[in-house]
Amino acid sequence: MVASLKRAKKLTPELIVISQLFPQKLGREFYYQHLPLCIIDAVFSIGIRYSTVQKVVHNFCQYTNWNCYRNQKQFPRISQQKSVSDLINIYNQFKNNFQNVATTVFKNRCRTVPRKNGMLKAEAVYHFAQTLQRNGINYFQDLQNRLKTPGFINDLKREIQKIPGLRSGIAFDYFLMLAGDCNTVKPDRMVKRYLAWLYCYYENMADNIAVTLITDLLNRLKNFIPNLTLRQLDYAIWNFQRGTLRFSCSRVMTLHPHRTGGLLTVQIHSNKQEEVDRCINKLINSLKNNRGKISNFKVKGLVFRTCPHGLVKIPQQLFDSEIPILILGDKNSTGFSPSEELSGNFPDSIWTFDVKEEEIISEIEKAIAEQTKEE
Repeated sequence: MVASLKRAKKLTPELIVISQLFPQKLGREFYYQHLPLCIIDAVFSIGIRYSTVQKVVHNFCQYTNWNCYRNQKQFPRISQQKSVSDLINIYNQFKNNFQNVATTVFKNRCRTVPRKNGMLKAEAVYHFAQTLQRNGINYFQDLQNRLKTPGFINDLKREIQKIPGLRSGIAFDYFLMLAGDCNTVKPDRMVKRYLAWLYCYYENMADNIAVTLITDLLNRLKNFIPNLTLRQLDYAIWNFQRGTLRFSCSRVMTLHPHRTGGLLTVQIHSNKQEEVDRCINKLINSLKNNRGKISNFKVKGLVFRTCPHGLVKIPQQLFDSEIPILILGDKNSTGFSPSEELSGNFPDSIWTFDVKEEEIISEIEKAIAEQTKEE
């Protein structure tokens, strides 16, 4: 049962997160027509803009004349899918000349690591596909059946991690998500940056710490969105983190528009107080000069949490401005030091300034209603 928000006397941290991230539909890449496209996407996603990855997948489909996306959430019948073996056969036509495959099929010569001797991603795709084939995985249904086999996925992941450049395992985790696994998360830099800000932790956290924190967040949000999955939450965070507004101080702080409420999250990426003061003053002046707008986004309130880069203070002049402010954390302090605790530093209160909570809660209710319609 969805929790009643109308009884809320204040905006809880969970509601602030919901206003940031939802409603959120999964991208089209989660509905590929063929399992090999999940391999290509997962491998080429390493360290480059996702728009480039989309071009690579499009180039491959154009070369092979494969359909890219399916029209339904359910997996296509096997007779309607191209197999992992079909992908390997394309390489065989080039006699495994990976340079030619990279140039002709993918039209991309990126490497798994940015070194001259790094493996071409085109070659990594081939080894990834070979590993799946050896383990009897050719179609979506094969993978889904094996997800239930104890220890199989962990063993498969260890094999994939032996491929040069895929050692972190993030590409494999993302492959599982693209292939339909709703209980996997990709602990990349986007996810870690968001979790670090929210939980007042360190951005260079280990992958297992990121998984622990996002699982904790999922459990908190399930009080409001019962059917929410790790895959949905991961994607929502990733999409939020890349949706920054243009601002001249982007190296010191980034601005993220919330999906509801007209709220703007300010993430600070510096522990140098002078830099923070300068950039916040720029933000205040920009809002004043543009009648409360940033990049045509009408700002009704600012959301601050200064972690995870050490103790910095929000300038006092910000409090004296006419702009409503929300601060995650203790109302008696505007600075927070990163904590070694995992979930202990989740903000347990919201400090509000003249924000019309009723309007924001109404929009959040709509967001929750929309999200519960998703998978």
